[in-house]
Amino acid sequence: MYQFFVILVPILVANVATFSMSLFDMMMTGNYSATHLAGVAVGSSLWVPIQMGVGGILLSVTPIVAHLLGKRNADQVSSYVVQTIYVGVALCLFIYMLGVFFLDPLLDLMDLEKAVRYVTKYYLISLAAGFIPYFTYCGLRGFIDALGKTNVTMLIILLALPINITLNYLLIYGKFGFRELGGIGAGGATALTYWITTLPAILIIHKLNPFASYMIFKSFQRIYFEKWQEILRLGVPVGLTIFLEISIFSAWGAEL
Repeated sequence: MYQFFVILVPILVANVATFSMSLFDMMMTGNYSATHLAGVAVGSSLWVPIQMGVGGILLSVTPIVAHLLGKRNADQVSSYVVQTIYVGVALCLFIYMLGVFFLDPLLDLMDLEKAVRYVTKYYLISLAAGFIPYFTYCGLRGFIDALGKTNVTMLIILLALPINITLNYLLIYGKFGFRELGGIGAGGATALTYWITTLPAILIIHKLNPFASYMIFKSFQRIYFEKWQEILRLGVPVGLTIFLEISIFSAWGAEL
């Protein structure tokens, strides 16, 4: 039971902290402008289901790595982790393509005020600059968690929160010479936070044991679509379930 809570509590804290970024985006934007708050709230209601749904797909690497370690096939761990990162990048490019074709029509269907629509659109566009590092981090997090080191991912995400709050302060309100961007700045701040906090995860995995012993970044690996299929076969049902569950609450919140 003790070991269960040792693993569970950091995962719970990390998930709450991940959601908190969008919460701080809205709270700090609310102090700037009601219009910008509305735009960020709508943008978050569109992003969070995608964020958690795709994250759920990529966390399929956790049971895969655990299974490999149980079978004493540790030599295959590196390949599966890298292939998960490739899947994350591919999903990110797919989301970008959907955004190019469907973001404007979707916002038109929502019948938003012109100013709110503008903030929503450019909040999401600025936030999109952080999609690739975020999904890369999701794959790395799955690997770290599979080794039972959930406290590491908790510490990384807890580090992200003050970084995100600081960047929000600078970019939303235009402090210390930065341009005042309002809600759009909140999207940029979160994107920068994703980049900044993914780098420590990469360094930890590359430099520190037990992660370094798997040599995840030792050499370039080509794409193996067979492993993509395994990752997606496990991850898509989980990710789709999370996406649908969160979408219900996000749609309800947007209506309020």
